[in-house]
Amino acid sequence: MPVLAVLGVSPEGHKRLLALELPASEAAACWGSLLEDLNRRGLPAPSYVVTDGHKGLAKIQRCTVHKLRNLRAHCPAHARAEMSRDYHKIIHAKDGIEARKAYKAFIDKWSRLVSAVARSLQEADTVF
Repeated sequence: MPVLAVLGVSPEGHKRLLALELPASEAAACWGSLLEDLNRRGLPAPSYVVTDGHKGLAKIQRCTVHKLRNLRAHCPAHARAEMSRDYHKIIHAKDGIEARKAYKAFIDKWSRLVSAVARSLQEADTVF
């Protein structure tokens, strides 16, 4: 059974559980209902969303763990460790410039080695 959870983070970094629901599915209608409930309670639309791939009404950041699992599924077993190291260079970059450089290197390299891996990362491309 899916669980829809909304965690708010204040400008000071304090986290608060804002909503927790057990819907019939993760369909857009269920998320829409949850967002409408938050709005009725006086909360503004989210400004940033971290998700496992569902589209939202705000800037999206894909969950890096789910994305890595997806990349590994497209990658031959013998190349997974190398691909994971390259991916971690992106997500653990010290700043946006380093992250974009690592992203470009990843796409250039994996487009040649295993194009499905590169396409999968590009599919999640909302930041670079």
